[in-house]
Amino acid sequence: MQGHDRGLTSSTPWGLVLAIGVVAVAFGAVVAANPFDSLRTVTALIGVFLIVAGVIGLVAGRGRGAVGFSGPIVAVIGGVILLFLPGVTLKVAAVAVGVILLVWGIVTALAAWRERGRTSDASAAGGVVLAVLGLVVIVWPGPTLSLLTLLFGIAVLVFGVAMIVQAIRMRS
Repeated sequence: MQGHDRGLTSSTPWGLVLAIGVVAVAFGAVVAANPFDSLRTVTALIGVFLIVAGVIGLVAGRGRGAVGFSGPIVAVIGGVILLFLPGVTLKVAAVAVGVILLVWGIVTALAAWRERGRTSDASAAGGVVLAVLGLVVIVWPGPTLSLLTLLFGIAVLVFGVAMIVQAIRMRS
């Protein structure tokens, strides 16, 4: 039970841990070096997955009527949209997230200001930050997505380095 708490047990081969670390470092470096193209690639992969899943659903859904075909058809259409309009799709998704953050922030700030207490000051400030972040995402969806992709790339890179260090320690 103690080995499961750490995620990797002493029976995990150090070479596997090292390989995962090296792949993560390479992947993280590629994503961090060019976040916007990386985001387009991930979007294209999701599009291909949706098309394949939709086609499989259509083939498997024979005889189930309109209900059996509606979900797979939506998946295929969504996949085609992601493949052929990735920039527009990503920006629409970013703007939707921005609107959610903006509304969430406004509602949080207004609710906190109505209470007017010490703890509500922090909630009001948090609401304002969420609303401003939402506005930034709405106004600059492309750069915001690139920044998030860059941060993701850096996180994967750090994870990879940690795995390499752990593999070296496991080998010793």
